[in-house]
Amino acid sequence: MNDIDRSLPVRRASSTARRTFLASALAAAGTFASRPARAAVTSLIIEGKGDWLFPTWESLTDPGTAGIASAVETIAATNAALRTGGIDLLVLVVPLKARLYPDKLPDGVTVSPAVESRYASILAQLTAAKIPTFDVDAVLRGLAEPTFFRTDYHWTEWSAEAVAQVCAAQLRALVPLPPSTAALPPLGAWSQDQHEGDLASLLPPDRQKAVGQEAITIRAIDASREELLDGSEANVHVVGNSFSMPYLGFPEMLAETLKEPVGVSAKFGNAGPWETMVEYLESAPFRSKRPRAIVWQFVEGLFMHGPAATGFWDVASLMSDQTFLARVTKAVGTGTHTAS
Repeated sequence: MNDIDRSLPVRRASSTARRTFLASALAAAGTFASRPARAAVTSLIIEGKGDWLFPTWESLTDPGTAGIASAVETIAATNAALRTGGIDLLVLVVPLKARLYPDKLPDGVTVSPAVESRYASILAQLTAAKIPTFDVDAVLRGLAEPTFFRTDYHWTEWSAEAVAQVCAAQLRALVPLPPSTAALPPLGAWSQDQHEGDLASLLPPDRQKAVGQEAITIRAIDASREELLDGSEANVHVVGNSFSMPYLGFPEMLAETLKEPVGVSAKFGNAGPWETMVEYLESAPFRSKRPRAIVWQFVEGLFMHGPAATGFWDVASLMSDQTFLARVTKAVGTGTHTAS
């Protein structure tokens, strides 16, 4: 089974807990502490033009340079441990929504030059550390369709699927995957739905009503996703946050393009990428079926926050970099792949 919460509405049901968590994250970051008060910026949400919404817990002014360098070091050490265990790593970084839609930000709110160049810096540092990655920003900018939802934190299914196809090509170049023996079902049909975005759910009630629901295009969810996302048969495993969950289509299209099942361990963002990774590596499914490659998904706006980033991850997820790496090394060991 996959470590996934499959229901999108569950996220809205826990909005009170999410508000408390994000308020502490915002206080820790001080993202907008020095800005004059303006109606377009609440404590958690930037209300942009045309009711486009952006989170304030991702800084538009501070690139987080030192944190990025530290995170890259920790990822590089993780990559080394995985390679010792015969597993290749591919890092996927989802770009900042505000950088792709600067024209939707309210008057007086802009992305600083340092943040504008941050994504390229992250890729350059990962590449310099010999960590396989690819330019998701370029993939999204090449799409004709919307890349992010207007009232939601997440990328659209068009984005998720386009990135999955490029990710599959990167994986094939990185690691030889054995021929698949699984007969996969087709992807679900496209459907239209009305959706209250997770960012909209963090607005005051009167603004939620004014912003309203958003018409979205997604693939129908059906039982075939169980076959596409069968970790017990997978040579590729995705570790990430809600961007990697099935309702947005990334792992399904990855499986469709690779022509083999894909495993997924994805948790909502407050768990953090570090705890999500180590929890998977310490799990029984990992011990019973070691993948040949892991896709580790991050988001640009939180990339600089390491395993010990108090205020950004749940308390239960916090640990030092040293503890994280010790747990990774112990879990991976020098094991061999399970026969496919």
